[in-house]
Amino acid sequence: MAEGANVRASPRAFICHSSADKERLVRALAARLRGDGVDVWYDEWELAVGDSLVDRIFAQGIKEADVFIVVISAHSSSSAWAREELNAAVVLRIEGQCRVMPVVLDGEALPVALKSTRALFVSDVDSYESQYDELVRAIFRASAKPVLGAAPAFVDRLHVPGLIDADATVLSLVVDEALTSGSPLVDGGILTAAAAQVGLSNAAVLESLLALDQHGLVGEVSVYGDQIGHVTISLFGVRAYRDAVNADVTALTATVVGSIVNRSDSNLDLSDLAEALGVQALLVEALIEPFEAQGLVSIGRFMSGETIVLEVSPLLARTLK
Repeated sequence: MAEGANVRASPRAFICHSSADKERLVRALAARLRGDGVDVWYDEWELAVGDSLVDRIFAQGIKEADVFIVVISAHSSSSAWAREELNAAVVLRIEGQCRVMPVVLDGEALPVALKSTRALFVSDVDSYESQYDELVRAIFRASAKPVLGAAPAFVDRLHVPGLIDADATVLSLVVDEALTSGSPLVDGGILTAAAAQVGLSNAAVLESLLALDQHGLVGEVSVYGDQIGHVTISLFGVRAYRDAVNADVTALTATVVGSIVNRSDSNLDLSDLAEALGVQALLVEALIEPFEAQGLVSIGRFMSGETIVLEVSPLLARTLK
């Protein structure tokens, strides 16, 4: 900033009022504002014997004010001085030189010139803390709006067509845990703990699971009261997840199918195939499920946990072309 520039440490305010309101509000209000860093021009402090009222009030007090606080009451409405001060302030506001802030007492109506101005209404001059706080924030142009925080972690985690971000995130958490554990059955406690880490409440997870169930992306969901017992991921859900994370599902599916077609041994264990390919057995099962639905491959699922390819149709090889 250039040397000699006018640096104003605090906003300057002029309080327009009727002398009848000094004792009940204005004197204490002016003192409190000064205590909070507002350079208030208040007549009892500024006018000395012999001063020109016009020069001091209009040429200095009002003209140099950043903020014009007008106390509107039953007394000020009949005050000729208050009306003149307000008229001068309105002109300055139109010229962009000050802001006018009405403080209304006694349930008075706003003057016509201030009808479009946001006002503070004080019903009890002995208790107006919230209105005072709002006045000070307005003087300093300090917003009460909370600081803008960062987006929840789940927003940028995963995007699945047809799902909102929270639902897609819950799907990813379920699939991640299922693929990690090798079981389609996911413990509800593990799921809710993982969801909490990305900003999702237990209620939000329950709602998302309902949506995922409607889309066929999860199977059984057990709930006890408001707690999740377990969730079973569907093979369709696993495929949807792999598509969403931009994995090359088509190429991987072709590799899985090619491996099944080229294996001459019967009763091929999908766990052995998955290990050979370096992927999870649950993912392999999810990728071949559509072919099972078409009758191109027969899968045996046993209580022991084994998943075996029992039969392969000669037509399965045609899907590779």
